Amino acid sequence: MEPIFHMLVYGGLYGLVAVSFNVLYRPTNVFNFAQGQFVAIGALLAAALLKGGVPWVIALVIALLAVGALSLLVETTAVAPVLSRSATSHTWLITTLAVSLILDDLAAKIFGGEAQPVAVPAPLSSDYLIRVGDTGLSSYDLLVIVVPVLVVIGLAKLYATRPGRAISAIAEDRQGAVLRGIDPVLLTRVSWFVGGALAALAGVLAGPIMYASVSLGPSLLITGFAAVAIGGVGDNRGAMAGGYLLALVEGLTAARIAADLTDVATFVVLLLVLLVKPTGLFGERQVARV
Repeated sequence: MEPIFHMLVYGGLYGLVAVSFNVLYRPTNVFNFAQGQFVAIGALLAAALLKGGVPWVIALVIALLAVGALSLLVETTAVAPVLSRSATSHTWLITTLAVSLILDDLAAKIFGGEAQPVAVPAPLSSDYLIRVGDTGLSSYDLLVIVVPVLVVIGLAKLYATRPGRAISAIAEDRQGAVLRGIDPVLLTRVSWFVGGALAALAGVLAGPIMYASVSLGPSLLITGFAAVAIGGVGDNRGAMAGGYLLALVEGLTAARIAADLTDVATFVVLLLVLLVKPTGLFGERQVARV
């Protein structure tokens, strides 16, 4: 695949995972290290349903709802109890990492450890719709390109509403938000449900391109996290920009240097961006409260 096509397709997937990180982070200032497992479980669940004859759209909806519910369960059992004791505690690093290991083992036992091919949904096709030389973009590739962009636009409109601004207010001053009549528990749980569903969406979309497997989660977790750091934590535009940048670097590295150096190139770009702008491309410098 040409580097520009690789950027558009894979960059959208990386950006979508990064956005799912941001949705969880916005009300809690917590990074969920089980997010990659949400991606993998979404892909594996959809693959199992499709194999059983379930239509693609229904399999997608079931995967979104199931992983959204799983994300909500993780928040209520592994994150909320920690934050209730201390809003500044970073114990969630350990609890969400532990959850990721548990989910890895469970997913391997339930779905198996082998990578599973996922069929492209009808009436879309894996045949090239747009061709440039020996490569191109299929109608399914175009779907993968468009969906993350629509998600970011939708979230931007949501965060411009009163409930959306309330979600941001929770992270800035939880007690102040309560005094203003905002229910932080409800909005946090809604955010975690949506964030989990978006991770599942990334997994389902990635299935026909990258295969559904338990290892899909850690792979996209690392790249998604790097995209967040490059773009700026909490900024969805930055998350998408980070995803596209990483995918472009991957494509160029694979095409011009060596395919086995793509991970190295990813972290070199991450390091360079953070050395120049520690808050990321779109991040703003945080002012500490005293």
